[in-house]
Amino acid sequence: MAVATGLKGALLMTYGSPRTMDRADVGDYLARIRGGKAADDELLDEFTRRYQVIGGSPLIEITRAQAAALGAALDWPAAVGMRFSAPSIADAIRELAGRGVDEIAAIISSTIARWDAADTGRRIEVQVGRDLQFIRVNGTVVGALVGIMIYTVGHFL
Repeated sequence: MAVATGLKGALLMTYGSPRTMDRADVGDYLARIRGGKAADDELLDEFTRRYQVIGGSPLIEITRAQAAALGAALDWPAAVGMRFSAPSIADAIRELAGRGVDEIAAIISSTIARWDAADTGRRIEVQVGRDLQFIRVNGTVVGALVGIMIYTVGHFL
């Protein structure tokens, strides 16, 4: 039995994106978000083309940057986990556990997308405790991230 450390950590989660703009990688990603069903050639070609037009999705790097900033602000270990791509949520949990974390505050970007800025701040404070009360979520940042996620996932399907 592991000894409780009391160390808190943050896990930021989102859907993920293809690793590269390569057609095969985009196809693998599409199959994962479609529950294992491969995309037809027309959809795959269009999705690949659109990823190439925008230079790939910035979603994972934005999430990593947010995790680093949140971890620094709270002085907590922070990690990212993607539902449909690497790094997986399970890998992120293993990473945090390996760093001695035994209490994880999980923040899901698709859930946050439905909240307004004030509600987001309150929900995060409830989830991670009083340590986060000094941080307020800027609605513009949340809106931009949601816009990127919606554009990346919804626009191409």
